[in-house]
Amino acid sequence: MKNENKFKKGLGQGEGIHYQPWIRTHDQYSTGNKSKTLGLLVKREHHFLSNLERDVFYMIEFQDRVVDIREQFALKNVELAKRIAKEIGVKYPPPVEGDEDFFLTTDFLITVRNDDNSIGYMARTVKPSDVLNDSKKQKRIMEKFEIERLYWKSHNVDFKIYTDQSFSKTKANNLALCRKYASVDSILIDFSREGLMRLDLIEYFERVRFNQRLSDEDMIINLGMSKYNVRNLIKHMIVNKIMTVDLSKKIDYKNLTVVGFDMEKLEKLVEKVG
Repeated sequence: MKNENKFKKGLGQGEGIHYQPWIRTHDQYSTGNKSKTLGLLVKREHHFLSNLERDVFYMIEFQDRVVDIREQFALKNVELAKRIAKEIGVKYPPPVEGDEDFFLTTDFLITVRNDDNSIGYMARTVKPSDVLNDSKKQKRIMEKFEIERLYWKSHNVDFKIYTDQSFSKTKANNLALCRKYASVDSILIDFSREGLMRLDLIEYFERVRFNQRLSDEDMIINLGMSKYNVRNLIKHMIVNKIMTVDLSKKIDYKNLTVVGFDMEKLEKLVEKVG
């Protein structure tokens, strides 16, 4: 699709649920392992051009400060990008046939809320470590990254490169598993059928918070819930930050170390499912 048509369709524009990425999974020139997923933070479909981008998204979305994530974000000030390229002595990418200009993109432009409640931005780009270490590709890739870095520097936006070595793959896998159970609708707790009282659930997790240990078998015995419902509840509590565990280790339902609990969020959950 030509750039003119992309602008007409609103691609690369907007914020929150109204944002549309400049490059989408069905665009013909994106040839990686593509996927889409519904955001938990911003309820819209996010487009990823690789599994690595998807995993990095999971990690970013789970951060407390983040309020918006715009993937495949176009650097629309082409004249600035071209000027930067000229100043550092590198060739700016040529336009695709039929277009006047080529738009560089940043994989993620992230909106964050700072400690003083002001809004800030971070730019993150993603590339596999083996590609960065490829002597034939490395020079050109780093040239384009330098244009990108200086572009964002001119906007006072922090820029970093993420690789598969930048984060815990186990944590990304845990988040991928747990986020499927983020909705309260995935928590099948029928208080009347299972003979469980709301107070029972809160008192049980008060003890868990004190002991810092949790097992699905113990929950099954003490709460009378099925293993299926117990494990769904655990995943829901993790992804919604009701319960904090070490996600750099594979979730062990039989012996889970709990490092934090938000009892206020738990009480709200109990009210919702009850």
